[in-house]
Amino acid sequence: MDMLGSSRPWECEGIERVQMQMMARSILVIGLVFLVVSANALDCNQAVLSLSPCLSFVIGFAPTPAAQCCAAVANLNSQAITKELRQELCNCLKNAFKDYGSYVAKAKQIPELCHISIPVPIDPNVDCSTIN
Repeated sequence: MDMLGSSRPWECEGIERVQMQMMARSILVIGLVFLVVSANALDCNQAVLSLSPCLSFVIGFAPTPAAQCCAAVANLNSQAITKELRQELCNCLKNAFKDYGSYVAKAKQIPELCHISIPVPIDPNVDCSTIN
């Protein structure tokens, strides 16, 4: 048993469980919002880790993105250097956002609030073949 009396410490109850689910989903979505380039390939797993400072904003715990979030976004955005990488990012975002409507709305705000122009729209309905 753990300190809360549960024999399954990975199980949470009530609000804790909902918050954990929201956090896990948010990490996935945030990780897919922007691009990490590793050997000229999109690596969404690395993006998840590097964009963790954006998590509190996306899930609604902070009214604006933290400075660390904006720095992470700027860093990742600077690596979207080719048409192919931007299109790969677009497809990654498009697939990620199909099931996470409320998180898309918050994620869309980050570039503007951080004063960063991103080359790929955060939109699950975008035609990625039109990205240059």
